[in-house]
Amino acid sequence: MVEGIAAVATGVGLLLGFMAVGLPVFAAFLLVNLLAVAVIMGPMGYGMFVNSLYETTTTQSLVTIPLFILMGEILFRSNSVEVLLRSIDTLVGRVKGRQYVLSILLAMVFSTLSGA
Repeated sequence: MVEGIAAVATGVGLLLGFMAVGLPVFAAFLLVNLLAVAVIMGPMGYGMFVNSLYETTTTQSLVTIPLFILMGEILFRSNSVEVLLRSIDTLVGRVKGRQYVLSILLAMVFSTLSGA
């Protein structure tokens, strides 16, 4: 039990140390995982690590992430968000809680456009 706690403490310490020297978060986690695989499973564990990484990153559900980023970039570059916001603002007029109503209506429009 003590060995497990020491291993976790070492991993967290390494993770915080990597982040303290300015390593990006993803790289710090990747390095800690690779070191843990090397210590626990030896060199044979790298094949399993690579297969697990490949299986995780090639799932169907992750395909939507770049598409949503692309949609956001297109909406930002085309300035359509501001046009929509001004249109909805004109439609709503001067009511109490206007910011709330605007954000809800704008979210409804975007969810309709994206199919969410």
